[in-house]
Amino acid sequence: MQLKINISLEPVFLHDKKTNGYTSYFRQYPNAVGDGDTKENSLDNLANVFLIMLANEPELVKEIIKDQPEIKLDKNQNFEIA
Repeated sequence: MQLKINISLEPVFLHDKKTNGYTSYFRQYPNAVGDGDTKENSLDNLANVFLIMLANEPELVKEIIKDQPEIKLDKNQNFEIA
């Protein structure tokens, strides 16, 4: 089973003047953090971190999908992040 989630996330970028790199997080989920040499690289890393976070925190997935009635989990609450 594949689970597709449509969610709007607002990225926040912090620029490190010493390294000239970027750290990013989603305003709604500040525990997920990405970094990189550019904003784009930082955002790519953040997206990967967020997917790993979703895969390891089923309660977070349930919270996100509660407002999406067309999504149903199977009887064992199993899902797969595509």
